[in-house]
Amino acid sequence: MSDSFCVKSVFKKLKVLVAEMGLTIKALLLMCVERLREGKEMDK
Repeated sequence: MSDSFCVKSVFKKLKVLVAEMGLTIKALLLMCVERLREGKEMDK
């Protein structure tokens, strides 16, 4: 186990975490947009 290998595995885990967070944030944004659209339609 060299240091560079350890660093690489940490970076891989970080990449996965960031990707998952990005997907979660996208899903939340989509939900917010849908809610706003529904609210606007109800106001009419």
